[in-house]
Amino acid sequence: MHGIIHFELKKFVEQNYGGFETWEKLMLGAGLQDHTYTPSAAYPDEHLGKLLTVASSATGKSIDQLQREFGEFMVPDLVRTYAVYIRKEWNLLDFLENIEETIHGTVRRQNPGAAPPKLAISRVSPVEVVIEYSSERRMFGVLHGILNGVIKHYKANVQVKELQQQPVYKLSVRMN
Repeated sequence: MHGIIHFELKKFVEQNYGGFETWEKLMLGAGLQDHTYTPSAAYPDEHLGKLLTVASSATGKSIDQLQREFGEFMVPDLVRTYAVYIRKEWNLLDFLENIEETIHGTVRRQNPGAAPPKLAISRVSPVEVVIEYSSERRMFGVLHGILNGVIKHYKANVQVKELQQQPVYKLSVRMN
């Protein structure tokens, strides 16, 4: 998994759950106390899973709920990081339609070890896109959180509807 995710998780924990001391406890609980995460490196997927499991136990929140909070938290930093690839004239649906090439494509080109989820996004009408999420990680909560953050970023009024979970996770995003 791309290091920016771990780097952002550390920021998320520190800002929302008690600071650096909480992050250290989380790392210790996950057996990862000897690891340091940098945004440009790749790390085993299991690290994030362990961290979220320990965080879920510590907070009493489900892993899905934590993933959603975390996904939404990341959006402002991700928008700043990848701003050069995001056209100012885009609306929410334009952004979603281009996210695979603009952001995930950039991540894959700049960091060959990174493997962001595969998103196939189709404009099915002028006011609707369908997102197909393919990843063995199956981190639907992060997808929903990032989507919520992007919706807030664009101040969009939309309806999000889950279409299917298997074999590919599909969502519809429709402008109101």
